[in-house]
This record gives sequence, structure tokens and C-alpha cells, in this order.
Amino acid sequence: ASTLARGCEPDFLFNHSVRTYLFGRAIGKHLNLGVDPELLYVASMLHDLALTPDYDGEGSFEVNGARAARDWAIRHGVVGERADRIHEAIALHTAVGIADKMEAEVRLVHFGAGMDVIGFHREDLATETRELIAGTWPRAGFKAEFPRLIEDQAARKPDCHIAGHYGLGFNDKIAGAPFAD
Repeated sequence: ASTLARGCEPDFLFNHSVRTYLFGRAIGKHLNLGVDPELLYVASMLHDLALTPDYDGEGSFEVNGARAARDWAIRHGVVGERADRIHEAIALHTAVGIADKMEAEVRLVHFGAGMDVIGFHREDLATETRELIAGTWPRAGFKAEFPRLIEDQAARKPDCHIAGHYGLGFNDKIAGAPFAD
């Protein structure tokens, strides 16, 4: 999963994927959630796959990425419910009010990505933990680059899920996240 993500994601997006996993694990520990760390890792590393040209397509990047990640997982021996869980975690990672009621891996990709993008659940982690993760995996211009990807998705696919978030000021929330970059 790391090799796949590294091969198609720029540094700011690859590091976001790693931070998503680390924030998700830390939040899961804080909330005492039992989690399959391998499923959480794969889903975290591949959750934004379809924001890259190699995996972009018609419709929602979340669903496009979920399909690609599930196919990848099956080719690598992850089958059945485990492959489905990876798909679900990626497909629902931006689904506010839905993902947080699902299985632990789905919740933690949602929480981990949300922490990194807008500071969601920051009260569940010590400042030192947040700073250590962000310092170890630098944001590399994330606050400038990631909103461009969201705006592009919304402009090209006005009916996709992220376009709704964009219309509600999602990029302003990214700008206000509690990280310097």
C-alpha cells in the first residue's frame, strides 16, 4: 500500500496518508477502540488514491479510490470482509455523521483524515502527539495544495460528495486547521 501510494501521490498527499494512519491509531487508542492495524493502515494509505490522475474518474473520488483500493487488496490476498472493510473505510472517509457510527477502521480513517485536514478530534490527542506526528511526517505545503485538489474535484464533478463539502466552506476549514502548514 505504501509503494502504491508513494508511486502516485505527491509528498504532501503521501505524508497526509501516513498522518491519517498515525492520527487514527492514536485516536483509536484514546477511545479504546479495538482495530485491525493492517486494515487501518491500508485504508489510510490509499484513502486519497483517486485524487491522483492515475485513479481519478467520473464520480466521487472517495468511491473511485475505494474500488481501486479494494481491487488492489484482493490482488494482494486480502479477501472477503477484510477487502470490503478497506473499501468501506475509504468510500466513507468524508461521510460526516455516517463514518463515525461504523466499524473501528472506518471510524478511524474518518477521524485520522479529519484530524489532519481540519483538526477534527484534536481534543482527543495531546498537543505533543499532534506535533510529533506532524513533525515526523511534514505537511509539505498541505494547506495550499490540498484545497486545490478539492476545488478541482468540485469544479469537474459538481454532483460528487466532496463538492457538497466544498460548497459549505470546506477549504476555509482546511485553512483554519490547527497546523502551521
